[in-house]
Amino acid sequence: MQERTGESGPERARIDRWLFGVRLFKSRSAAADAVNGGKVHLNGERVKPSHGVKPGDTVAFTLGAVVFECVVTTIPL
Repeated sequence: MQERTGESGPERARIDRWLFGVRLFKSRSAAADAVNGGKVHLNGERVKPSHGVKPGDTVAFTLGAVVFECVVTTIPL
């Protein structure tokens, strides 16, 4: 039986789930809509909401005329 500690999370998460998990969007569906609408890029590329993110990835998203860029450091549970 494997034991999980609170310090280490999963190594990958869906990008829509990560965006919601770090509270950049109010809901997972809002995050998925932004990804589908081309407002979110992962490492400079357009992706689908189910695409995985991992620590070290760069996520850029547009809100109005402002572009935000984040580096994934952890994956929320």
